[in-house]
Amino acid sequence: MNQKNQTDTYEVKIEKLASNGYGLAFINGMAVFVKFAYPGEIHEIEIFSKKKDHAFAKSIKTITGLENKREPECGLFKSCGGCQFQDIDYDYQLELKNTVLKESLKRIGKIEIEPLPIIASDNEYRYRNKGSFQVRQGKPGYCYPGTTKVFNFDSCLLLDESIEKHVMSLSSRAELDNIKMINVRSNLKGEVIDSRDKHSSFIEELDGIKFVVDINSFFQVNKTVFPKWLKYIKSLVSENDNFIVDLYCGVGAISMYIAGEAKRVTGIEINKKQIKQANQCLEMNNISNVNYISADAEEFLEHSGRKIDLLVTNPPRAGMSKWTVRDIIENPAKHLIYSSCNPDTFSRDARMLIDGGYNLKSIQPFDMFPQTHHLEIVADFLFEGRQS
Repeated sequence: MNQKNQTDTYEVKIEKLASNGYGLAFINGMAVFVKFAYPGEIHEIEIFSKKKDHAFAKSIKTITGLENKREPECGLFKSCGGCQFQDIDYDYQLELKNTVLKESLKRIGKIEIEPLPIIASDNEYRYRNKGSFQVRQGKPGYCYPGTTKVFNFDSCLLLDESIEKHVMSLSSRAELDNIKMINVRSNLKGEVIDSRDKHSSFIEELDGIKFVVDINSFFQVNKTVFPKWLKYIKSLVSENDNFIVDLYCGVGAISMYIAGEAKRVTGIEINKKQIKQANQCLEMNNISNVNYISADAEEFLEHSGRKIDLLVTNPPRAGMSKWTVRDIIENPAKHLIYSSCNPDTFSRDARMLIDGGYNLKSIQPFDMFPQTHHLEIVADFLFEGRQS
């Protein structure tokens, strides 16, 4: 580290990538997070936010860059904030994500395991089937990072073309004048719905299974990785997994997809509207061995009483509460499949599960979110008993 002058400007080497997608450097032992900076690079940086034990900085100049760099496809890259990795090769993005995953497992979970090779997205761009937009002066746009200031755009390369076309068509419509935010969603057929009509929905079909999806339904956003993710989860179901519970089931995508592998599947979801949609899906697909219960995950596990063969859990980014993990350990399913979009909270939960008697057999990463630092993982656990 070299200080360039009397201001908070320094020359630093990026040691590694942090889980938030920032490059990590050190100044006199203090961690400094630098956006759009990658391991091995040397940057001239300026600190803009300093905390007690860490700081945030922006790169003023790249002194030594990487061979993996490329020109970003989007002119708004770095100012928009939606993408973090457009300026590096896709293969290198996957390599970085794998490294960050292993670092999270080791640092937070004290877990040493080699993840399986990451399953890439078919499309680097145009993969998102949902977008959320702020509206100002009748025009939809995004907010600059960390602000409420809205900017308009002509194109967003992460969005499915049908969503982008729909959003652009709204830019001149008077009906947006009194709307502050709008969500837009598309399906594989290119049909589009938006949040102006809160009752609108469409049918999404994956491998012959039909799902009722509205603008607020939880549904994975990557249209090509989503089917691969479902197929992988299905492949983990064993012949002894007769009774399956699907926690945080949403509209029932996992439970219906794996229904043919079990005698009985119960989906648990606190959102009553999504349970209603899931039951609609059961009727459409003529599935008779699945039922849905509107309940909090923790409360269900605490009071269910029935022995579960396979527990599938797909919690939000915050992970599972410590009480939910406690309930899983106190009445353990022999088999546990945990899908997570946050390696940090997964690592925390995995440590508690391992300490409670579970053995982590494998972790399969999925690049559900190309050009960003986010990563989806599916972990396979078997309960082997607590060590005395």
